[in-house]
Amino acid sequence: SSQGFSPHFDTSEILVVQLDGHKMWRLYENPNVEVPTLPSLQQGFLLSCPEEAGTPTLELQLRSGDMLYVPRGVIHAGVAQESASLHVTFGFRPPRTADMLLSIAEIAAERSEKLRRSTLAASAPSSAVLANLLDDLADQCENQSLASDARLRLQERFVSSLPPLPHGRFLHDTSDRVTLSDVVRRREEAPCCVIHRGDRVSIVFPGLGKAGSDYSPGRVEGPSFLSPALTFVTETSLPFKVADLPGQITNDARLVLTQKLLSLGLLERASHEV
Repeated sequence: SSQGFSPHFDTSEILVVQLDGHKMWRLYENPNVEVPTLPSLQQGFLLSCPEEAGTPTLELQLRSGDMLYVPRGVIHAGVAQESASLHVTFGFRPPRTADMLLSIAEIAAERSEKLRRSTLAASAPSSAVLANLLDDLADQCENQSLASDARLRLQERFVSSLPPLPHGRFLHDTSDRVTLSDVVRRREEAPCCVIHRGDRVSIVFPGLGKAGSDYSPGRVEGPSFLSPALTFVTETSLPFKVADLPGQITNDARLVLTQKLLSLGLLERASHEV
């Protein structure tokens, strides 16, 4: 066998998927680095020498089709066996507690004049002023909806940050007008979420086209009575008829909404009846 790479830890969560052959993976204790994050540490931080990792606490062999989750900060190393081996690693960074607190503070500022005041002054706010602002924020946190709204804000930002969807116009022509009997479905590769703000509701998803300065995520916004229909789209993975969109909306509204979501790439025409 041969060392695939030296023992190291990552600053993101990783999923290792074994595509072909098999490979031995070794995981080590790492008491000195807990939940590391950038920019304080370099991604894929290598230890100065393999011996620094100590004795493995877990050894396991991945075969084709197996998957291994390695939390950030856990020292690990892959060792190839005698035969050819191929794996792919996916890194991701779920929201941190700090991200949740920032989202809570942002929403609280939308509801509190105190938190919206500018801090551009000759001197920094005193500790007493900061304590008063934190008390105001703590009072708002007693509202159970604030944490829920903050979670949805993080979800919206995540979906909006995803790369654009493949165009797919040649596979799914959207030029023909839809009818109530037409069958459509949400594209499998299109995550989405529903966001409520006041009397408005939006469905957010990756847009079509090429990422760049002119690219913007897909979004359809409307009155709150569209919420049942938009929620249905996010939660339904099976094909459905346009007429089956729920809610107290007219058939014309069902047609307009479906046509819009088809043109933006969230929905596609299904090839079979329901």
